[in-house]
Amino acid sequence: MIQHKDPPPLETRRWTDITQEEIMEVLCTTSNTSAPGLSGIGYTILKWAHTARPEALTIIFNLCLTTGVHPWNTATVVVLNKPQKPDYS
Repeated sequence: MIQHKDPPPLETRRWTDITQEEIMEVLCTTSNTSAPGLSGIGYTILKWAHTARPEALTIIFNLCLTTGVHPWNTATVVVLNKPQKPDYS
């Protein structure tokens, strides 16, 4: 139900499909020694999976954008103190 004081709805944005190459570019920048998330899946496994079946992650990521839902709905962010960066505000 639209209220009188509601701002006008934003225009729907079109997403450009994510490509297999873009996924590979991003995976190449990740560290194999990073701790896995709640899923328990680390970057080494994602890299292996993408090499074996590059269309699989591409389909998953594009469906996430299309439907607005993603399978990884929880995250824990941990700030690691670095010597050259004393202020994290």
